Amino acid sequence: MQVSDSLEVGIGLSFIFFLSSLVLTSVHEMIETVLKARGSNLYNGIMEMFSDPAKGKDGLQEAKAVYQHPLIRGLMRGDVAQPGFNMKDLPSYLPSRNFVLALMDQAAQGKLAAPDAMARTAPTSLQPLQQLRMMAEGIANDQVRGALVQAVDVANGDIAAAQDHLEKWFDGAMDRVSGWYKRRSQRIIFGLGLVMAVALNVNTLTIADSLSKSASLRQAVVAQAEDAAKNCTTAADCSKADPTTALDKTSVPIGWNDARLTTVKDVVCQSHIMDIILIVAGFLLTAFAVTLGAPFWFDVLNRLMVIRATVKPTEKSKDEASQDPQPGSSGTVAVTVVPPPPAPDSAASGAVGQIDTNIYLAPPTAVERLFEDDEGEPKEGWPAPGAAQGGQ
Repeated sequence: MQVSDSLEVGIGLSFIFFLSSLVLTSVHEMIETVLKARGSNLYNGIMEMFSDPAKGKDGLQEAKAVYQHPLIRGLMRGDVAQPGFNMKDLPSYLPSRNFVLALMDQAAQGKLAAPDAMARTAPTSLQPLQQLRMMAEGIANDQVRGALVQAVDVANGDIAAAQDHLEKWFDGAMDRVSGWYKRRSQRIIFGLGLVMAVALNVNTLTIADSLSKSASLRQAVVAQAEDAAKNCTTAADCSKADPTTALDKTSVPIGWNDARLTTVKDVVCQSHIMDIILIVAGFLLTAFAVTLGAPFWFDVLNRLMVIRATVKPTEKSKDEASQDPQPGSSGTVAVTVVPPPPAPDSAASGAVGQIDTNIYLAPPTAVERLFEDDEGEPKEGWPAPGAAQGGQ
């Protein structure tokens, strides 16, 4: 299998995981809409932010006081302090500015103090932040008192700076609440994904095996993936379309039929342990994959498409080059005979032959130095240079 084929298998699996994640995200949103669990999750997070473990306080009193403020109460129906209040009516989102203003106002009015504490009133001659600090010192909850006093101290008389400090404290707590909600959502989606994988026979290992063996199936799935990538810039754009329509145009082995049911029954009845493990592992892989979310698989899909577009032309050029005749291969090879160059004339060939073959024949200046002594006279017993050359 070439690299491009492996990439197409990865594209097919990413595309199926992406569509499955879209379906399960929609189902999860419907469940959250019916149960309205986000509001109660936010309320529990604020109670946790106000909790005082050292004194065994759960933060319920302070949370109710903040939610009774008009800035917060206007975002929901009913009063959280009333008996029989429906937790589904809690707001699913609180602006940080509304929360901070409600907290500071309730603290300044003494509504966050302990019920059995003595009433405390700040002198009107003090600045607003000084009044707030004085009233905050009477709060029994260490978490709330510490947050308010620190915000006033670092503000240096600037009420906007104090609000900004408390907003950052609230945002940090909400990041932790968001992490709780995300982990809870992932557990729910994993359960939904496992049910979907078994009910619709979305087995990762079976799909991967089919894609690796069928080139036509890979091409069909890749074509659908390319259309989805062209029509959608983000995963949210693709959620507007019907995810099942794209799979209907391919022959991906998803869903149950008589042949597939018979195969699974035979494996279970004959107790083929390894085959049973592979079936269960395929369903678990699908359930785990969808927990990563549609945006993750949409990003993976686009990256694999870019890599495939780069690798595919390279493999084609190698295939075309391999079709050229190689040495030792069977077949007729055309050979062009190049005629030898014309022979030089005798005079030129003689001179060239002497220069090329006689290492003692040198240019005239070199020959003269060869037969001369140190004083420049011809050596005794040696012929003159001209005579030596003439003898040749």
